[in-house]
Amino acid sequence: MKRTPRDPRWAPVIYSMGVFPGLGQFRLGHKTRAALFALATLGCLVGFVVQFFGPFQRVIISHVAPELYHHAAEAPALLGIVGRWLGLLFLVWLVSGIDAYILAGRADPERIQSFAKDQARRRDNTTQTPPSNLPPPPTPSMKR
Repeated sequence: MKRTPRDPRWAPVIYSMGVFPGLGQFRLGHKTRAALFALATLGCLVGFVVQFFGPFQRVIISHVAPELYHHAAEAPALLGIVGRWLGLLFLVWLVSGIDAYILAGRADPERIQSFAKDQARRRDNTTQTPPSNLPPPPTPSMKR
């Protein structure tokens, strides 16, 4: 997908930060960067799931059947796992948005200028009055 002249500079940032990291780069045509950010995001999510659910299951089992498994001491370690992976995911998300903003600024300055001119032309067209030489609208006849 290529950027159209109507896309504002913030559109790739919204795609990268609001939808999925790397989508804004993909929309700008930088497929390698998009793949890197998408893979980093998916890697963070997979790493979180793998590291979190092992200790989480042991803690749940120790609360349900304490005579079978005594690992309630692992509960505080879960907070560190969550913080680490969510912090890394936030960092990937933030860098993806900043990168999309920089790429959008470098992408095509004349497109951004044409977008601004197009918006100004639309604003001017909405304030104009319609021409007075138009024919009257058709009216239905009331025959019975």
